[in-house]
Amino acid sequence: MSGRRRALLALALLLPALAGAPAGAEPARPGRQPARAKAPTHAATPAARRPAKPAAQTGGGTAAGPVLNPVDRQEVRAWLEANPDWTPPEPPSRPLVRGRALPQDAGGAPLPPELAMRLPYFPGYRYRAVGTDLVLLAAGSEVVAGVLPGALAR
Repeated sequence: MSGRRRALLALALLLPALAGAPAGAEPARPGRQPARAKAPTHAATPAARRPAKPAAQTGGGTAAGPVLNPVDRQEVRAWLEANPDWTPPEPPSRPLVRGRALPQDAGGAPLPPELAMRLPYFPGYRYRAVGTDLVLLAAGSEVVAGVLPGALAR
């Protein structure tokens, strides 16, 4: 082997080490792309693979929407005691289901403004009295976001 060939071979072996390539990596071949490492197909940590908790379990409004809680029920009870002449509307013929549209025959009435002001404000949502249930609806779609069953009962 000539001296020139030996120098080129040594340079080819040392060049990847000087460039920061890992030991044992194949030298680049002319006309071919270097091999790429495959991206992992799963999440690296078990926590990243777990589904997000629904809003009811996290204690507040999240991507799943706002949540009514027992403190809201206490506010309604206090208002009902202060306004004994108010009566709830007729109960619905079908049960209300969170995440589904309010049934057409559910009826109900808007919540009195004095009572609605005592409850938490959620932009894009409105309160409605349906039977003895306090219902929180998405304003545009009429989808039931939350229900406090029996909150308006005396």
